[in-house]
Amino acid sequence: MSDDKAEFDPEEHPLPMSGDLPVKEPGFCLYAPTDWNARACGFKRAADILASHVLATYTAGDLLIYPIVFLYRHQLELSLKEIILRANQLLDEPVRFRAVHSLRELWEDCRTALESAGFPVNIAETEHFEACIEQLDRLDPHSMSFRYPVTKTGAPTLPPSLQSIDLQNLQTVMDRMCFFLDITREELVQRTDGA
Repeated sequence: MSDDKAEFDPEEHPLPMSGDLPVKEPGFCLYAPTDWNARACGFKRAADILASHVLATYTAGDLLIYPIVFLYRHQLELSLKEIILRANQLLDEPVRFRAVHSLRELWEDCRTALESAGFPVNIAETEHFEACIEQLDRLDPHSMSFRYPVTKTGAPTLPPSLQSIDLQNLQTVMDRMCFFLDITREELVQRTDGA
């Protein structure tokens, strides 16, 4: 039996029934519910699974590209926020933690926090990372463009000039961006948890 059919017979029970609850225990463990990295890794893993499925089967790519990009983007947002929080643990005067979704603004705060915590940010090493952040932020400044087709005012969330996304390239670039953030996070973990 295939996973996507999972013993559901719509003719037998087509509507929610008495006792149906979307969130029910026992089930998969919600370990570390306050751990930013656990959430970030989960979003990245989900994006990787969907992307790998589409690339292997060429099935539903035109529909799944939206959640895939959102999942990757959200992973970056969570990782940047965790790095800011961890760097701030090393500072007497923490860097402002903006409650924003803008990857560009979060990267600015992240760089400032890292530099203030004694992690010099090498421009040569970050130039390409920053270019990727800038492109994603232009396409999706508020984390809405891949979740909704239009804004609250009815304007399209994505530019009409964007007609397609190379999924293999997206996955490769996201792996590189995530690796960049992972090594930065690991250095901070060693300093904050070892202190």
